[in-house]
Amino acid sequence: TLIQVARELKLRGHCVQMLPINQGTVRAVQRVRNSSLLQNLIREFGTQKCERGKPDNLRMRAPCRPSGRTDVAILWSNYNGNYFRAVPRVVYENGFTRGTVIVDPRGLLGDSFYVRSLNSLVQRGYDDSRCRLLVQRHLELDSSKRPQQSILDVPAHVFNSRYVFVPMQKFDDVSVNKFSHITYPDLLNQTCSYCSSRTLPLVVKIHPAIDGPEKAQQRRLLLRLNESACGW
Repeated sequence: TLIQVARELKLRGHCVQMLPINQGTVRAVQRVRNSSLLQNLIREFGTQKCERGKPDNLRMRAPCRPSGRTDVAILWSNYNGNYFRAVPRVVYENGFTRGTVIVDPRGLLGDSFYVRSLNSLVQRGYDDSRCRLLVQRHLELDSSKRPQQSILDVPAHVFNSRYVFVPMQKFDDVSVNKFSHITYPDLLNQTCSYCSSRTLPLVVKIHPAIDGPEKAQQRRLLLRLNESACGW
C-alpha cells in the first residue's frame, strides 16, 4: 500500500525517498536488506543515510521538494527519532488483516489522535448485519496477515460456553513497554487467577510472527499456565 502511495506522490511531482530505520529482529532486518524488493525500491525512489549510518529497513519518507525541504513524512509507528519532529507527519502501521494499513495523523497505540473518540466513531452508522457478513467473509477468505496453523489444539467443549481468549503480544513490543504498567507474563498470570476463581477456560494464542528464543519463552509460559489452575 505504501509503495502505491509513494508512486502516486512521485507522479504528482514529489520526491520520494527511503527512510532509514533499523527496526525488527536481526533475521527480519537481514531478510529485508537482501530482498530483491528492497533493491528495486532503492533504484526506483533512492535512499538516504540514516542518522546513525545504519542500513535501511524498508521505511519510506515522502514526499520532499527538490530543494530538500520535507513536505510531509510518512512514518512507521515505532519511529522515535527527532529528524521529522518539525514537519507534518502521518504515522502508519500494519493493519489487523492482510493488505491493510492503519494511518493516524499523530501516532498509534496510546499516542493515537483517535484514541479518545474511537469507540464512538465505530458506532456511527453501525449495521450489525453488514458487520457479521464482513466478519464471515474475512473468515472464509483467511484474511490473516500471517500464516495460521490449520490444527486447532483447543478441546471442542471449551467453545460450548463462555471462555477468555488472550492473543499473545511480543513481550518486548512497544505497545507493552511504552503503554502498559505491567508485563505480558504478569497479564497472563493475573488472567489465569481470574479465570480460575470463576471456573472459566483460558485460551491463549502464541504470537504468529515470532520464532526462536521468543517463541520458546512464550511456550514455556503456556506450559506453566496449563499445569496450574488454568488447565482445561
